Amino acid sequence: MSHYVNQKIKTMGQQIIAGDITKEPYENKDGNGCKYCSFKNVCGFDLGLPGYRMRKLPALGRDEVLEKMRCEEYNVLNRE
Repeated sequence: MSHYVNQKIKTMGQQIIAGDITKEPYENKDGNGCKYCSFKNVCGFDLGLPGYRMRKLPALGRDEVLEKMRCEEYNVLNRE
């Protein structure tokens, strides 16, 4: 799991450096990411504006999440 998280941090850092600062907070049955965000007062995310949307996260069990992480890590390693 640590390797997966490190890869995600690396990828996100590369995206930010490349200028991709897209805001796509998540939404699931329990709420959304804006609820916990420290930057909501300055980020400008507004569902009332064209192009803004929430990422819908499906309800997944622990094993499904781990399998998705394994598949994503496998795909990243094979691209390098």
